[in-house]
Amino acid sequence: MGKKLVHVKKFAIRWGDMDAYGHVNNTKYFLYTQEARFEMLTENNIKIDPLGISPILAETSCKFIRPIVFPETLIIETYLVKLEGKKTFFEHVVKSEKDADIVYAISSATVIWFDFVTKSAVDTPEWINYAHPNNINVE
Repeated sequence: MGKKLVHVKKFAIRWGDMDAYGHVNNTKYFLYTQEARFEMLTENNIKIDPLGISPILAETSCKFIRPIVFPETLIIETYLVKLEGKKTFFEHVVKSEKDADIVYAISSATVIWFDFVTKSAVDTPEWINYAHPNNINVE
């Protein structure tokens, strides 16, 4: 399976996201991609259930390509890279809304599926079906 686009989020940065250097603080990139990932999960009816099986973040990283400065609206594309046992691998591409050729960062996230009843990681549930809003199925 090649990577598949599963979600797109538009996100306007805030003035308060800026740091002393005049660009968006690096920590904010992780918050932006977290928000995109959460929205992608909820839009695909994947619930965060502390009494059942839920996805939890196991690892994340970010390659910063160029600084983001205010004002800017971002497009965060979330791709499903692969499903591997207990792990689901995502990639987030953070772009400019004004110019899609401007890529600010590429972030990766590994999610594991955790059963809060048994307190253990489990294989990715069979009912998981990430789909783009235009019904582009992942499988």
